[in-house]
Amino acid sequence: MKRFFIIISIVVLSITFTFCDNKNQEPSEAYQTAMRYYDEAYNLSSNDSISEAFTKFIEIARLLESLPEEMSKEEKFLVSKTYYQMSHILDRMLASSVKIDTDKMALYYQQMVKDSLWMSVLLTRLASAYIVVDEIDSAKYYNQLASHYLDTTSDNLHTYYDAQKTRSLIYYQQKQYDSCIYVNQELIFFKDRRGIDTKNDSVGLGITMYHSPYCMESKPYLLKILEVDNVDQVTRGSIMSLLARIYEKENNADSVAFCQKYYSTYVEAESDRVSNVTMLTKQYDEYKLERAAKLNALLQQKSKQKRLTSLIVITSVVILLFVLTLILNTKRNSIKIDKQKDVTNNALKQHVYTIYRNRSADAYQSILKEFNSIYPDAFEKFKQAYPELSETEQAICLLSFFSFRIKEMAFILNFRENTISKSRSSVIKKTGIVEIKEVLMPFVRSKI
Repeated sequence: MKRFFIIISIVVLSITFTFCDNKNQEPSEAYQTAMRYYDEAYNLSSNDSISEAFTKFIEIARLLESLPEEMSKEEKFLVSKTYYQMSHILDRMLASSVKIDTDKMALYYQQMVKDSLWMSVLLTRLASAYIVVDEIDSAKYYNQLASHYLDTTSDNLHTYYDAQKTRSLIYYQQKQYDSCIYVNQELIFFKDRRGIDTKNDSVGLGITMYHSPYCMESKPYLLKILEVDNVDQVTRGSIMSLLARIYEKENNADSVAFCQKYYSTYVEAESDRVSNVTMLTKQYDEYKLERAAKLNALLQQKSKQKRLTSLIVITSVVILLFVLTLILNTKRNSIKIDKQKDVTNNALKQHVYTIYRNRSADAYQSILKEFNSIYPDAFEKFKQAYPELSETEQAICLLSFFSFRIKEMAFILNFRENTISKSRSSVIKKTGIVEIKEVLMPFVRSKI
């Protein structure tokens, strides 16, 4: 019965664990496909194929996004980087409101992975995104969080640069223009000391100064745009328009004309930018709705799975308790039978020893009669089971059942002790049972 209980327990627990077991936290086949897509999308983005790259990045998210507890660490990290790349594209297209959402999603997944370098990058980017939409408190909050991850002694200083730029923009929004310009100048000096190109930083400082009381002093910084090669037409055209306004104030018609030659290219590029922003925003919004519906369906499915798992666990426990109760009842009955058997055997043995002590000539027959009265047919079945035993050997088996010693058996059967010993050895040889008192036990138990 114990073996049966163990088998049932193993089966029930195996079924329970099969239903309760979560998804394997190893990268899936979809992850391998997503990795290939990521490389393709990154190359497209680098080659200014913005629309194709953005579509590819959304496809990566569509492949991997699921309930977070069912995603592997590698999948979460790749989705975080995917949203970061979406944010980078939207930032280039000046789509600030949508960019905040992609930054938040990138940070959401990165908080589960906890890569310190990427945490600093995402926190800083989110801070700068909030400045664009004029949410200064949020910008300060995320920039402060990013400061815990910043390190000016490492080789990767881009996050430190971004954090400083964000800090300067916070000063700007608070109209603390001197502090804003100071932070930008300090950043330029910091880069200069390390031999890092600062032309883009100078242009950025010029734009900030133009929209401050130091407008006329921004010209030398804005002119650095002419030395920058890798800049899009929208950015170049917008900065040249700022310079044109400064030259108008200086009555410098030739310089105004020089700046205005960029206008046609700027207008065309700006029109393309607006069109692309509309298209990317629509594409992302559609995916957001799809993602929400997918996650909601997965949550409902998981809820049903939990209910089913709970039902299976409860059923399993009930089955185990039932089997355990059955075993305990069987054991109690067995103990009860054993007690009854002990009481019966003890009473019989006391009576048999009384017969022995009376030293009657027919003691053996009296003992056999008492045995048959308690266990009817047991002795007959014993003789049928062992026909090879002689009458003396049968008698020795009966007396051994009552634990008589060799000397006592010799007196009861009127044999020499040597004869009793030889007969005992013969019984052991014929039955294969060393403890002769156990020879009768199977037949006795069948009567209890």
